[in-house]
Amino acid sequence: MKLHAIAKGLDVPSSRIRVHQMAPYLAKHGIELVVSPFPKSFTERRRLLARLGDADVVMVHKELPTLLESLWLRRIKPPLVFDFDDAVFLRKRLRKGTYFSHHRMRRFRRMLAIYDAVIAGNDYLADACRKSKLPILVAPSPVPTDVPRASERKPNAIPRIAWIGLGTNLLYVRALAAPLRELAKRIDYRLVVISNAELAIEGVHVENIAWSLEGQERELARCDVGIMPLEIDSPWSQGKCAYKLLQYMASGLPVVATKVGMNAQVVEHETNGLLVSTDAEWTVALERLLRDRTLAAHFGTTGRVRIERRFSYDVVAAQWATFSRLLSSQR
Repeated sequence: MKLHAIAKGLDVPSSRIRVHQMAPYLAKHGIELVVSPFPKSFTERRRLLARLGDADVVMVHKELPTLLESLWLRRIKPPLVFDFDDAVFLRKRLRKGTYFSHHRMRRFRRMLAIYDAVIAGNDYLADACRKSKLPILVAPSPVPTDVPRASERKPNAIPRIAWIGLGTNLLYVRALAAPLRELAKRIDYRLVVISNAELAIEGVHVENIAWSLEGQERELARCDVGIMPLEIDSPWSQGKCAYKLLQYMASGLPVVATKVGMNAQVVEHETNGLLVSTDAEWTVALERLLRDRTLAAHFGTTGRVRIERRFSYDVVAAQWATFSRLLSSQR
């Protein structure tokens, strides 16, 4: 069976995680994954359309079509699937008091009218597609499990709190400046930022590490706690797929996260991490895990088990394979 995906390159995190890196795992289920970039010109669209003829299923990752692109998409013969892991129908930031965007929503509805099925990264995103009556698979963004683990090294003398992500998302960490400063008054620690940009917070010892695909898991395993702060009242946060948490937990780290959206589904409070809502709760939760290494190790172990059972590439690829075969059989 051939699944032809249309997605951006490896330098785009969501495409790399949800599409490109899925290939060897889908192959275990007898599915050949071919990936092409989204065509931008008439010539590119014509050439790609010819290549899609022998596909059993065609999947487009995250691209919302313009009117012209929608006309091209309608010419694709195999079942057409839309895959997404962000609330692409909303603005990322408030504008004039709202996250709603008429332009984005119009393109999102146009997409739903063209496609035959949807793969959504979480329940919130899937709910946005329910009225379409399309077949929907809720499949998280998977993480590799063959990664270094924090338990494989000696404990750090000075504990290290990890945050990993794009520089554009550092605003969520900056919003924690007050609780992180308060924590620094109570205990000596390092805030480790693994990113393509650097962060400085007055009163907090920040260690900036340049992100790399080859080194990200190694750097996470050198830390003691992982954090994922988000805006608690933001619809955009509701659509986030908690990928940072999954990476931390795969590395055996206990986690602290804002109690919002998928964060609250991934983290089992007091089992594999802690969910918080206020600045005071952030400080207390982090201090607790930094001081109680036994509790932190327990959370890290249970979190790793949760990843293996629900969020690994092997698990998610099996879900994709079953869904793709079902769609192909209905051609």
